[in-house]
Amino acid sequence: MSVPPNAGRRLFLKQSLVSSLVIATAGCLPSGAYADAQALQTLSPKEFAILEAWLERLIPAADGQPGARDVGLARKFDVEVANWSAQHQSDFKLILAAFEDFGLVLSGFWGKFTQMSTATQDRYIEDWMNSGLQLKKQAFMVVKLVGMFLYYCQDASWPVTGYPGPFDPRFRRPAYDAIEPA
Repeated sequence: MSVPPNAGRRLFLKQSLVSSLVIATAGCLPSGAYADAQALQTLSPKEFAILEAWLERLIPAADGQPGARDVGLARKFDVEVANWSAQHQSDFKLILAAFEDFGLVLSGFWGKFTQMSTATQDRYIEDWMNSGLQLKKQAFMVVKLVGMFLYYCQDASWPVTGYPGPFDPRFRRPAYDAIEPA
């Protein structure tokens, strides 16, 4: 965790304690009712639902442009996470659990992220994006950067950007193209 150079030891200790508590207890909360996700490689149905809702708020469908849900982005993200080390997978799952279950503690938002209104979800994500707590900011950036990368790899996103696609069909990505949206 990065702390500003002018911050005192007390601030560092407070942020470390809160982060440790959140991560340590994130998996202990009930999962609630989450969408059934078939054929997931790494994520649980709860984790998949959290990630899908988060990505849908980052990349919503608009004006003929498909959104994250339209292109099955959460499933592609799950495939990508399967390629990460076991430690990174575990850390990412803890981040998803903290994002879902600790809105009040981490950001002052009541309730689970997947049950918030879209306007509240947007404010919640913005809080993570602009947070002074580096763990939250880094978690946001992981989801945003990997999500955007995977989204713009999809043929469906290309017309909006004006990209005609690879000239040679040999350069297509059959592993990602074969994953169907839910």
